[in-house]
Amino acid sequence: MAAKRIIPVLCSGSHDSLIESVLDSAFGLQELRPGQREVIDGLLSGHDVLFIAPTGGGKSLCYQLPAVILAKTHDAVSIVISPLLALVQNQLDALHARQIASTSISSSQSAAHNRSVFESLSKATANTMNSIPYAIIYVTPETVLSPRFLSVLNKLSAKRKIGIFAVDEAHCISSWGHDFRAKYRQLGELKRLFPNVPILAATATATAKVRQDIQFQLGISDAKLVTRSFNRSNIRYEFKYVLSNAVDDERRKIIVDFVCARRQQCGIVYARTRELVEMISMVLSSKKVSCGAYHGGMSNPDRLSIQNRWQSGELKVIVATLAFGMGVDKDDVRYVLNADLPASIEGFYQQSGRAGRDGLPALSILIFSLSDLRKLVFLVENGSYKHESTRKAAMHALEGMKGLAMHPKCRRKMILRHFGEALGPPEPECSISAGCDACSDPNRARQNVDLLERMFTDFSYVVANGENRGKRKHDDDHDSVEESETDRDENTCHPTKIQTAAEEIDAESMIEQGILLVRSNVGTSSKRLRELEKRDAQEERRTQGRLGSSNNVRSRLLSRMNAQSAAFRPASTFFSASQLENRSKR
Repeated sequence: MAAKRIIPVLCSGSHDSLIESVLDSAFGLQELRPGQREVIDGLLSGHDVLFIAPTGGGKSLCYQLPAVILAKTHDAVSIVISPLLALVQNQLDALHARQIASTSISSSQSAAHNRSVFESLSKATANTMNSIPYAIIYVTPETVLSPRFLSVLNKLSAKRKIGIFAVDEAHCISSWGHDFRAKYRQLGELKRLFPNVPILAATATATAKVRQDIQFQLGISDAKLVTRSFNRSNIRYEFKYVLSNAVDDERRKIIVDFVCARRQQCGIVYARTRELVEMISMVLSSKKVSCGAYHGGMSNPDRLSIQNRWQSGELKVIVATLAFGMGVDKDDVRYVLNADLPASIEGFYQQSGRAGRDGLPALSILIFSLSDLRKLVFLVENGSYKHESTRKAAMHALEGMKGLAMHPKCRRKMILRHFGEALGPPEPECSISAGCDACSDPNRARQNVDLLERMFTDFSYVVANGENRGKRKHDDDHDSVEESETDRDENTCHPTKIQTAAEEIDAESMIEQGILLVRSNVGTSSKRLRELEKRDAQEERRTQGRLGSSNNVRSRLLSRMNAQSAAFRPASTFFSASQLENRSKR
C-alpha cells in the first residue's frame, strides 16, 4: 500500500484558519457548504478523497481552494483533469476574475500558448529560484498522460511541486456509469506513477457500483468517501406523457406552451438529435422566444458563441443535445426540459440538476412517449459494443429510466433509491419540498401509466406468445460505440399512433406500434429498417379503414411478423410475466 503523502506544516494541527482565510481572500466566500470542509481537510492531510455531491454542490471549490493553499505554502501546482473544454473555460474565466494563476493545455488553446506553458514549467523545475507560475493547470485525460506532459510531471514530482490531482466528472471512468469514456481508464496510471500525490475524484452521479469502480480504476481503494444527499429539494419533477396519435405535434405543443409561459426565465431544453434541436429552436424563435441551438454539427466558434450569449443572459433558452451542460456553472436556470427520454437515471439526474443551482424553486420536465423508448431500445440492441457487458449495462440503465417513467410513484423517492438513498430526515418529504407530479396528483399519474401499460402490453403479449420467437445474436467484434449519446439521425422512427378518446387503442395504430416494437428488437441494419418502413407505408396506403376486432389485429400482426422472419425478444424485457398475464385478461 502506498504511503500517504505528508505535507509539512499543514499536517500538524487544524487547517481551519488557513482554509477560512483563503476562502475569504481568494474566493470571496464566508462559509463552506456541507461536505466541502471534510474534502479539503482530507486533501491537505495527504489523503485520497472520493466526493459525491449533487450538481451545484460545490465540487470545483474542493480542488480549487486546496490548490491555492498549496501554491501559496509549497509553491506547488495542482492538476485538474476534465473531459469538457467548455467546463474548463468557464472555470478559468472565474479564476482569472479572482486573479488566481491558472491555465489549461488543450486543443482549444493555440500551439503557441501550450508551448509557453510547457516552457514556463520547465524553467521553474530547472531552477530552484524560479517559482511555479500557476496554482492550477487544467488538462484533458488525453493530455495528462502524454509523454511530454508526463516528463514535466516527473520533474515537478522530483521537487515535490505537485499539489493534488483532481479528476472531475469521475463517473466517466466507469463502464457502469452513464457517460463512460475509455480515455479515463488510463488515469489509474497517476497513482502508480505518483503514489504520494493525493487524488480527488469528484462526481455528481455515482451509484454504489460506480463508486467502487471509480476507486478501483483510479487505484484509490482507501480513499476517504464524502457524500452529500442526492435530494435536490428545490426542484420539482414533472413527467408529461404523449398519448395522442401525433407524437411530434403533441411534443411540440407541450414545449411551446411551457416555454412561452416562461419567456423571461432562463432554461435548457434537451433533445437527443440535431434535427430535433433545430426544429425546437426554430419553433420557439417563431414564437419570439429568445433562444439558440447548440449541437455537435455546429462549428466550435458557433457553439461557443451560443453558450456565451446564453451564459450572459442575452439568450433566455438554449436548446441542446446531450453534449451541452456538463460543468456549466449558471445559477439562475429555472427549468430543464427533456424533450425526449434520457438513456439512464444518472443522465436524467445530471441534466435536471442544472436547474436551480441558486437554491430557488426550479422545474424538471420530462416528455415521455413509447416511441422514444423504442428508439433507445433499438440503439442499445443494435449498437456495436466491444464487450457484451457494456450492452447489458446500457440496457440495465434504460430499464431503470423506463421504471422511473412508467411507475406512478414519487419521482424523488425513486431517484434517491436508485442512488442508494432513502428520503428521510433531515431531507423533507417530497410533498413539503418542491414536489413532483406523482405526489401532487396520484390519480392522474396512475391513469397515464395505466394507459401506457395497456398500449405496450396489448401487443407485447402477442409478441411474447408468437410462433417465431428467436434469440438475438450479438456481434462483439466491433469497437464500443456509445450509441445512446450520439446525435445520430432518428428520422426513420415512426411515432406511436394511439387514440385516447375513451382510452381505447386504435386497432391500426396497435398494429403499427407492434411491428415497430418487433423491429426495435431485431438485429437489423438501419437500411433494412428503412426498407421495411417504406413497405409498411405502401401497404398502409393500400389499406383503408380500420380493423374491427382485436383478433384481426393479432392475426395481421403475426402475419406481418412472420412474413418478415423477425427475430425478437419477448415483452418480458420491459414487463414482468405477471404484468403481461394481467393485461392479457383485461
